[in-house]
Amino acid sequence: MAPVTIKLRDPPEEVRQKLGLSKQQFDNFKTYALNVHREYCARHPHSSWANQETVWSAIPEVEKQQVVRMLKTMCTDRRLFPPGFDGTLVQSGCEQRLHQCRRTWQQTGRTRGRGARAGAEDDDPQEGPSR
Repeated sequence: MAPVTIKLRDPPEEVRQKLGLSKQQFDNFKTYALNVHREYCARHPHSSWANQETVWSAIPEVEKQQVVRMLKTMCTDRRLFPPGFDGTLVQSGCEQRLHQCRRTWQQTGRTRGRGARAGAEDDDPQEGPSR
């Protein structure tokens, strides 16, 4: 049997199952990813990550890994995954979720015609406008 892997384009339900998360835990995971994305954009407004026009493949690997590390740390601190859970799977799950979060952010920004406003409150694809 092949090892379980998570790919960037895996659908959310498949990722949830591969990570062994309940629906509530997966909702928390998505929220953590969105918070980490916003935090990184706020701290590094001139980074490739914070530029809404930068495609995933053009973001330096070092930036991606910093954001993934932030999400892994948040998940660990909040005990989302049990101790000893497959670290490689967590790594790829975090990367996939951040890819999806960023992709939705880009699409939402283009649809709303906002340009490259990093981490704006009403750019939240999961919650809608904050007004």
